[in-house]
Amino acid sequence: MVAVEPVRYLITRAPSSRTIRVGPNIVSAGSSPGYFFNKLVTQSGKYEELTIRKTAIDSFKETVQKENQRFNDAISEIVPNADLIRSLTIPVDQYASMMQSVTYSQFGSRPRVFIRTTPPKSLIMRFGQTSFAVIASRRPDADSVVSELKASFNELAGITRDFGLRAEAFLSGQDLVRMMLKSKKDIQATKEQSPKNGFEQEAQTTISNFTAAAIPNISIDFSSPSESFEYDTVVTINDSLNFDIELKDYETVREELHASSTDSWKNRIILAISDKARRLGAVPAIVVRGFPAETFKAVKELADSRRIDLISAEGYEQALPSLICSKLTLSAPEAPTFIPYEQGVFESGQGFEFDQS
Repeated sequence: MVAVEPVRYLITRAPSSRTIRVGPNIVSAGSSPGYFFNKLVTQSGKYEELTIRKTAIDSFKETVQKENQRFNDAISEIVPNADLIRSLTIPVDQYASMMQSVTYSQFGSRPRVFIRTTPPKSLIMRFGQTSFAVIASRRPDADSVVSELKASFNELAGITRDFGLRAEAFLSGQDLVRMMLKSKKDIQATKEQSPKNGFEQEAQTTISNFTAAAIPNISIDFSSPSESFEYDTVVTINDSLNFDIELKDYETVREELHASSTDSWKNRIILAISDKARRLGAVPAIVVRGFPAETFKAVKELADSRRIDLISAEGYEQALPSLICSKLTLSAPEAPTFIPYEQGVFESGQGFEFDQS
């Protein structure tokens, strides 16, 4: 099972700034908060960026130059004047530039990825200057990397104050989800509740095995227009990627439909979930259990037509984390975010008006 642990750190910028030298680099309060990521990951010596290295480009150029020489040797036996055959050789620098352009077009709009070169084996996928996700083959490894990065972040906090950047919070797990909810202006209140049945309880355990950034059984009140929805599980990866994971047991849904004269399978399973996920700005994913084959087929056809992932409970332990990974690799990089100094800061576990009873 793949584990995904998203992280977001918060930076405040002091009203005044000055520039100081930190090692070989000049850093100022006006520079980007990417300084933290560089220190934690890029310059740590523990990670290698997943990209085409300069040595690969140089090797490519050397290969092309050897091919040019081979062509020249063969042609010169027929046409001794080198000036007459110069246009027939391969333009090495132009080819190398084309190779780099193709690389940037493929990877430039995607999150940057770093491979950890020391245990535990993991990846770091960067979404913006203050947001990334740790990906590992199991959650304890991902948790270990997050804990290490958080400790390094706290050490850096003492340094950055001297040049105008205050490292305020390093968020992961449910704190990240709560911050996302708090940032949405049309959310008035939330209430975290207990699972309603055994399937929900089982699924919560399963989801917790691949990410801690999930809040189960949460009721959210919206404004303008005023609406209230219950979400089985909300997962946050970054500002632009959230998931609404809904759990539907066949017998439970059948009883609900029997008690309603207006609902249908179409409304109850697909349209209602799509609507409330859209209100939250989340990607809907529906896990169904106990559905007869024909019913499942009919509902899945409708889900596919709406581009909603409908997953059978058989094997969803692997399907859900795979879905999340496939979506996050395609997510757009986030814009850098600063919290104005005078507005105060978010502190982990504080500042929320949510009812968690």
